[in-house]
Amino acid sequence: MNVTFENKLGKFSHVPTAELSKEQRFIAFMINEFSVPNKYNKTSLEKTAKNYGITDNRAVKELVEFALVCNARATAQNSLFTIPEKYGKLTYAYLQQVNLSLRTSTSILLQQYSTPIPIAYLMGIYCQVDKRFVGNRVKYFFEPSAGNGILTVAAKPQDFYVNEIDDLRRSNLDRDPYAHVFKTDGSADFRLSESRSFFGSAKFDAIITNPPFAKLDRAENVTFGGYEMQNLDHLMAIRALELLRNDGRAAIIVGGHTSWDDRGVITQGKNLKFLSYLYKHYFVDDVILVNGDLYSKMGTSFDIRIILLNGRKVKPEGFAPNKANTNYEVVNTFGELYERFEAVASRDDMAVVNPIIDQNDTKYKYKVETDSKGILYFERLPDEIYWGSGYQDPKDENKAFWFGFDNGTSLIPFKTLEGDFVYKGDNKKTSAANAQTQRIRLIKLKYKYTN
Repeated sequence: MNVTFENKLGKFSHVPTAELSKEQRFIAFMINEFSVPNKYNKTSLEKTAKNYGITDNRAVKELVEFALVCNARATAQNSLFTIPEKYGKLTYAYLQQVNLSLRTSTSILLQQYSTPIPIAYLMGIYCQVDKRFVGNRVKYFFEPSAGNGILTVAAKPQDFYVNEIDDLRRSNLDRDPYAHVFKTDGSADFRLSESRSFFGSAKFDAIITNPPFAKLDRAENVTFGGYEMQNLDHLMAIRALELLRNDGRAAIIVGGHTSWDDRGVITQGKNLKFLSYLYKHYFVDDVILVNGDLYSKMGTSFDIRIILLNGRKVKPEGFAPNKANTNYEVVNTFGELYERFEAVASRDDMAVVNPIIDQNDTKYKYKVETDSKGILYFERLPDEIYWGSGYQDPKDENKAFWFGFDNGTSLIPFKTLEGDFVYKGDNKKTSAANAQTQRIRLIKLKYKYTN
């Protein structure tokens, strides 16, 4: 007789009951229990596990978390629900779940705090891991510190490559059909690891990670592009990003909130170095400050940041913005968190703008729509002769500039390309007619927001 489950996930349903291990039977029971509101606490879980011959309390915690992942994936993959409905169901389940507060010497050493499932789901949706194809190409994703797989719930396991150094957690990953499960030190260069034959050429469409929060010993610090990484979570995030496609997305959790000095500049130290590196090398859609209380069910109440990256810059440039140009509001509820992700999604991360062009006319009219921050990035298309980035002050439509024509030296208003404007460098005024004949040929623009 085969095991079946009311939640329709059917975990282990293909395995005869007599052949199931005690861990599999416990997971199967908990999947069924968690499919409906069912109050458990640490004591009742450990007692239930003992009925299956499982007495190691850390094993109980990890197996319970894996059962929660199984149920969450079933909800996330259910095509009958919309994204908001799925998020609502996952949030409700999270608020009802047992507090996974057990801390052992191993989890303390490895700084293992798993991600709340509603947060993991939104990170996956932002990274578009629910969309398996780009044209006819299958997309693949990477989780470099995967734990029990929480950050993969928005996707099908076979689309994810995962990495985990902890044996117990990796044994849970092996229960799902991931593309591959690695055991590699995530703080080292994956491309030089024992799996370098794979990672040497691997490029992923998305990377999602919640690396361990810890300060490195000074001798362990690693410098990237002139920025010294002093925290393990910062180092591991950058190591993973080395494997991201240029047009890929990433969602990263790091510990703590950003702080600023009296001038509104990020306080000197580890956070300034880390964020400066990211803003220089990647298009940063948002850095979301999250109240640690949202983490309480996972055994901690540590404040975090969720960093959303939308592609790598072809030419590294830029720096971390000051406080005035940052959304520094702390997210205190899951409702506020959804709104923050929704705001990012509503910017239409890639859109095509068609200017009004008459090649025989000296007047170029071009209007740009911006978000509340007024910040855009312009990307070169095959039939263009330029690329650049732009900024528009949302409070003053006349403060709008377009950077990076040809040699990257011009500074041109883009609200309309009509009348006089100024070149950056020599402040020489010229006319739209001269710009038309000497500098610019507008055919089609593709832009995406950045901050």
